[in-house]
Amino acid sequence: MDYIYEGKIEQVESDWLVTFPAFPGCFGGGETLGKACENAAEALRLFIADAIDNGKRLPLPKFSKPPQAVFVVEVADEYIAKTKCTTVSEAAQETRCVARSHQSDAHQRSA
Repeated sequence: MDYIYEGKIEQVESDWLVTFPAFPGCFGGGETLGKACENAAEALRLFIADAIDNGKRLPLPKFSKPPQAVFVVEVADEYIAKTKCTTVSEAAQETRCVARSHQSDAHQRSA
């Protein structure tokens, strides 16, 4: 399925940054405008897939008049099932759980 959202483009020093007002924290950057847009589209795809995976409602697209940049990204069903976005703290928690599990397994084998 295709999703359409507005992106905001700005130049930061010698690099480019694209953000999405509908998805706070979703952005892409790059040394060229093309690379920043490519990275931003992938970030947007991940944010959308993660929202769908977690049963969250997607924000309605809103556009400036005229919009600065419009991104159309395809998010296929098989892409959604493989996607997982986490915060740094969630990833750290998962890492600790995995580490404890491995320690427990090693302890049981040595006993």
